[in-house]
Amino acid sequence: MGFLEHPVIDQYAGLSSPIHAVEPRIKLVSCLGLMVSIVSLSSVAALVGAVLVLAVFLLVSRLPVRYVLARLLVALPFSAAVLFLLPFTEGGSPLLVLDLGFWHLAASREGFTHAVVLSLRLVAALLVVTLLTSTTRFTTLLRAMESLRVPPIFPRLMEFTVRYLFILVDEIQRMQRARQSRGFKARRLWEPTTLRTLGQLIGVLFLRSLERSERVYLAMRSRGFSGQVRVHLSFRVKPWDYCWSGLIISVALLLMAVDRGGFWH
Repeated sequence: MGFLEHPVIDQYAGLSSPIHAVEPRIKLVSCLGLMVSIVSLSSVAALVGAVLVLAVFLLVSRLPVRYVLARLLVALPFSAAVLFLLPFTEGGSPLLVLDLGFWHLAASREGFTHAVVLSLRLVAALLVVTLLTSTTRFTTLLRAMESLRVPPIFPRLMEFTVRYLFILVDEIQRMQRARQSRGFKARRLWEPTTLRTLGQLIGVLFLRSLERSERVYLAMRSRGFSGQVRVHLSFRVKPWDYCWSGLIISVALLLMAVDRGGFWH
């Protein structure tokens, strides 16, 4: 089983940058540690600083800005909902009062600050995940997890989940081409014909995916697969890896000092 080559996963993993050159195990542990320290922050200043630092890391990694922003779109619905609802549901000093006659709404300053903190935490966490997964090949990351003595079931589940997602997408595309070749055109979603066709699509997709997964499993067993992926991949720690670890630790300590106010005193 070779490296997974898919534009969604390893599109920019082959770039040349100082962050790409970090040893995968060091990068995994440092990014997870940085994420833990970031989600523990509770001040807006520290979280804004974390986002800015991560933005610098992403610029150094040479990842396209449009690609990073597309990843951040995942946080947009959650952040919008939190920023709209939390100020009106959390008590505190009023920041904005809306009198609709039959309904009186008051947005609190504390609720708005809490919503901003939650949104910044999510953005920072997504930036860390983007930095880790976009600068390291997917299979290399899995092998790094195994080298760190992570229980084998977890990287194996991640690997097969991704592989079977590709199979599922392939089946959907084949069925879509087949429907288009028969002249099917989707109209309004609530029309009975469209709903009936979508229901049939879901049922057939489930059966085809099940059958294809059975064929994949039997093919793997016939090739001697016993639950362990054997790859010739070795890791070697270089001096730059120690520098990267020291940089991440310094950033985490600095952010926690800013968060607790110790940086200003």
